[in-house]
Amino acid sequence: MKKNKKIYAATIGLGFGKTHASTFIKNKFSKLICVNDKDIKKKKLAKILKTEFVKNTKHIFNNKKINLISVASYDNYHFKHLYTAIKNNKNIFVEKPLCQNIKQFFLIKKLLKNIKIKLSSNFVLRYHPKFKKVKELIDKNAIGKIYSMEGEYNYGRLEKLTKGWRGKIPFYSIVQGGSIHIVDLIN
Repeated sequence: MKKNKKIYAATIGLGFGKTHASTFIKNKFSKLICVNDKDIKKKKLAKILKTEFVKNTKHIFNNKKINLISVASYDNYHFKHLYTAIKNNKNIFVEKPLCQNIKQFFLIKKLLKNIKIKLSSNFVLRYHPKFKKVKELIDKNAIGKIYSMEGEYNYGRLEKLTKGWRGKIPFYSIVQGGSIHIVDLIN
């Protein structure tokens, strides 16, 4: 996107995506055009957000005004939504994981090669003050040469796997959905 160009956004998925949508509303440089969720009951959230609820994501991808799509759908839909957004020349913010397998990853990479859109995901822990301090110490060489690293991600939400949508997705990965943060921090 060009500098100072207004962001016209849409959000797909109103679980955590509700936070994305609220952020677009609060930001003076963006306007939330519409939202979508597979669960039609979430239509009432659109009223709270004072935006349009669209039943079909095609309305989002085909809307020429929308230049940013936030994807917060179930993990197994991320690739489909990314693929369609890229094909429609939309900037994308996607909840992790980006996709579910290496074939999907390389196809996304290939599609992005000759197109000028932005793609971002939510690796928010790197901005936490504790981790920023560690990065600062490493950059200053204040803790010496790093020779080994380890990390732990305590998911701690078993009910999300046994009773929620994650347990219903074939190939759901706690690594892709959560502990990827540790990989990001180590990198």
